[in-house]
Amino acid sequence: DLPDSFAPLLSSSDMEIIYDQLTANLLHATHAEGSIRLRCGRHEIPLDKDTSRPQLILDIPSNQDGGCKVTAVAAIGSDGFSTHDDLDPSKAVAERSNPMVKHAGVTID
Repeated sequence: DLPDSFAPLLSSSDMEIIYDQLTANLLHATHAEGSIRLRCGRHEIPLDKDTSRPQLILDIPSNQDGGCKVTAVAAIGSDGFSTHDDLDPSKAVAERSNPMVKHAGVTID
């Protein structure tokens, strides 16, 4: 999915992420995916600092060999663009909309 010009960036074991001073001109599109495996047992994931509010609780039964896999996926890009167009560095900024979340999901296996 990524052009060859990204290869030197991805071959390093070190990564630095800048969280501030990012503008729409710098961040055109991204696709991120990650997964974890939860061990058997009860896992409470706080959704709200107020503990009287409902929280996300995953109860993984002990008969699940190796636990439970949780995968999260998100894609950010320009309105009306395909994934290929979103990641095409030759597309001018003037052709792009402001970045928007095009897809986000969580799968629990």
